[in-house]
Amino acid sequence: MRRLLTAIAILLLASPLLAQTGANAGSTKAAQEFAKALTASTFFGVPRYTTVALPTCDAANTGAVAFNTTSTFLTFCNGTAWGDANSGAASAITPGSTTIGTATNCFAYADGSSVLQCDTSFVANNSGAGNGVFTVRKTMSGGAATNNFFRSAGTIPAGATTTALGSYFSYTTTGTSVQGHFGMEIDLLAGLASTATTEGLRVLNFVAGTSTSSYLTPGGNKGIHVQTVGAGGSVYNTGIYSNATSAANNTGIFGGATTATSSPTNNVGVAGYALNAANNVGVLAVYGASLATPISTAFLGDNQANSVPIIVARDNGAALPTTGATATWQVMDGAWPQLGNGVLTSATMTTETQARDSGSLIHSYTWTNAQVAALAGTAGDITVATLPAKTQVRNAYVVITGQAAGPTTVTVSCGDAIGGTPFTNYIVASDAKIAANTVLGDAVAERGTSLDVEFYYLPSYTATTLVTCHFISTGADLSTVTGSTGRVILETSVLP
Repeated sequence: MRRLLTAIAILLLASPLLAQTGANAGSTKAAQEFAKALTASTFFGVPRYTTVALPTCDAANTGAVAFNTTSTFLTFCNGTAWGDANSGAASAITPGSTTIGTATNCFAYADGSSVLQCDTSFVANNSGAGNGVFTVRKTMSGGAATNNFFRSAGTIPAGATTTALGSYFSYTTTGTSVQGHFGMEIDLLAGLASTATTEGLRVLNFVAGTSTSSYLTPGGNKGIHVQTVGAGGSVYNTGIYSNATSAANNTGIFGGATTATSSPTNNVGVAGYALNAANNVGVLAVYGASLATPISTAFLGDNQANSVPIIVARDNGAALPTTGATATWQVMDGAWPQLGNGVLTSATMTTETQARDSGSLIHSYTWTNAQVAALAGTAGDITVATLPAKTQVRNAYVVITGQAAGPTTVTVSCGDAIGGTPFTNYIVASDAKIAANTVLGDAVAERGTSLDVEFYYLPSYTATTLVTCHFISTGADLSTVTGSTGRVILETSVLP
């Protein structure tokens, strides 16, 4: 075969047509180069080279073609470098041209006039520093909603047989690095200087699904669904974390359901529920940087060590009351409720505490027969409770729930040591052997000296006070008493 090809080359060189001068002189040189290539190593007239053996590509060799045995591609010289015809590594499409030119790193597209264009708005497999596998660059102009940096649009099949995902990104974490790992980050950088609303991420769901599931269940149409599934134990999993900072008015999370519908049944701005944990909190509201272990509750509000209200409910944006009544109700710092409409109009004196609701606090305590019998002798005391400083005693009652038996007589009285012992200044000594459900203290004769007047009794404004009930028996010791049970009811209020 080689001898045959050599002979053909000799014949070509001997041809008188190729020996002409002028316009045919270049053809003669080309024929000579071609003959050299054939005698060197060719296949059907195409020279074969390894990458290393390729001749220098310069302007004089523009258009030369060879077979690269390393890449297995046809390679050609564009005047500056060799490029594989299959990969286009050293070529691109010149903007506005339908032919391959010398442009590099271009994304080919057809413009509105169906003219093939080339732009550097697309970079694929770019391994340079700071470049990802897929990069889109564009200078945005115009006001159309479809003028986007990146746009992906399509129609989900009507006959989907499994969950349909319009876009799907999946990244696997590996190793033990303590650095944060984020599936996706969107940075909307500063630069705009106007009152326009800005949103780092906006999700719109226009699907008019027919699910009738509750807003507390997985069904229905959602704007966004966030779920964190990770390890159990002491690890904290947060479904969604929201933080707003650096402005005069910051809202961590805002929920609104305000658009009118044809059949409004339930519009809920924020709904929260929790189930199946050591502490279940439907809604947790904290004013501060940390929180102790929560307790199971539908709503938990905690102001921690800050002098701010725990809960505020107001009508028509009313301010918290200071010098006059307002349409508010609040749980104040210290957990005292305040009724804003009950605030008095201030005069010359400085307002300190206004309309703090502290009236008619009811307390109930019970005694058992075993407690009475444990007193042993003919007289003994059972303590009831300790009153804080500034506590008024408005009323006191003793209810005999179990009729005492045994000794000849059994009496019970209640009071505090301020009124003197044996503790009779709330309820005087009364028969404990009377029938069950008898109330002591509902008659003036049964009330002690501290409660038999028209004003409320204040044991101490500065100190605590211990309330005690005193039992006396005759005919036998209290240890022989049987069937005695009762209830002590106190009505109190705390002054500022």
